[in-house]
Amino acid sequence: MNKKTKKVLIIIFSIIAVILLFQLAHNAYMDYTFVERMGYYDFEKSKFKETIVNGNKIIEEKKLGLKMTIPKGWEYDGKLGMGTLLLKDPKINVESPLRDFKEWSQGCGIGIAVENDGRYSDGTSFFDDEINKIENIKKHESYCNYHECEIININEKEILKEVLRFDHGEEGYLDHVFITILDHERRKALKMNTAVSPKVPECQEHLDNFLNSLEIN
Repeated sequence: MNKKTKKVLIIIFSIIAVILLFQLAHNAYMDYTFVERMGYYDFEKSKFKETIVNGNKIIEEKKLGLKMTIPKGWEYDGKLGMGTLLLKDPKINVESPLRDFKEWSQGCGIGIAVENDGRYSDGTSFFDDEINKIENIKKHESYCNYHECEIININEKEILKEVLRFDHGEEGYLDHVFITILDHERRKALKMNTAVSPKVPECQEHLDNFLNSLEIN
């Protein structure tokens, strides 16, 4: 290979590298701006503190004042983008229980997002909208947009639980459970969702334990 050919190849590879770097930077910027624009906290920025106590894994996110307890063997990932923190059992045997219900037989997961206060195009506050939604559900069941809605209290935390049920006939059913907890001091809404089904009964237990141990400081 002569010197001229080498120079040409170096230039070509340099251009390709610049294009790839630009594309990666553009994708990262677009993901970041989407998360910020939609008002969700970006868990990619989080620095988690982890400790093991009595066979459980305790995760602290100091910026949000969150302390979460999950089984010791579970994993967590805040670098998925779109403002989502995923807590899951690595033994889960499907990618998505909602989509792969027939194959799902083990493993659970909980997705978490934190909505910062912001404004809709009409000027309405995100947080005030969540407050009004909860107050309306307390007064009138008809405000429930899911199969089930209830307000429960756990450790002095008021929790909105909404359930969307998928009936699979003889194969059973799956509940897509949505949880909302309002942090009035910071004007943030902590939102969770998970799949619960009699096929994998431990998932309900994990959700209950998670909510009972959740601390917002």
